[in-house]
Amino acid sequence: MEISCRRINKKPNISSHDALCKFWDTLSPSDMIDVFLVKQNEKIITSLITISYKQELHLWRYGWSGECHQYNPNAFLYWEIIRWAKEKGYVSVDLGGIDRNFALSWMNKWPLPENNLNSLFKMKFGGEIKIMPESLIFFRRNISNNMYAKMMSSKLSKYVTNMIQ
Repeated sequence: MEISCRRINKKPNISSHDALCKFWDTLSPSDMIDVFLVKQNEKIITSLITISYKQELHLWRYGWSGECHQYNPNAFLYWEIIRWAKEKGYVSVDLGGIDRNFALSWMNKWPLPENNLNSLFKMKFGGEIKIMPESLIFFRRNISNNMYAKMMSSKLSKYVTNMIQ
C-alpha cells in the first residue's frame, strides 16, 4: 500500500501496522474481513483487503508493487473478487470512492478531469455512481454554529481549515 500511495502521491490511510492488526483482530472472528493476493513466483504483486457487512462487500485497502503491469494484475484482482462475491451471495460490491469532480463529469458526460487514473480504473467495472453528501460540520447548539460561521468568514478561516484537515 505504501508503494501504491507513493506512486499516486498520497499518504497511506492506515495509521500504523498495529492499528491494522487490531482492526483485523476485531473483524476476523465474524468473518467480516478478507485479504486477496495476486502472486507471481510466490512474490505478492497486488493485494486487497475487503470488509463485508451484511450482503455488501467493500473493497477497502489495496497495494500494488507496480510490477507485471502488462498482465493487468489489479483488474484481474478486482474481477476475481467480484466473481467471488457473487458466488458467496453478496448483493453489491463497493469499489470505494472516486473523485467527486470526476464522478459529476462522468455522470453529466462532461470532459473528464485529468490525473484521475484511480477513478477511471474503477469506472471500467461498470456499476452505479452514488454521490455522497459533501462534508459538513454540525454543532448542536446555535451559539457554536454562529461562532464557527464567524471564524470561517474571518481571516482565521485559512488557519481553521488547515487545522481541521
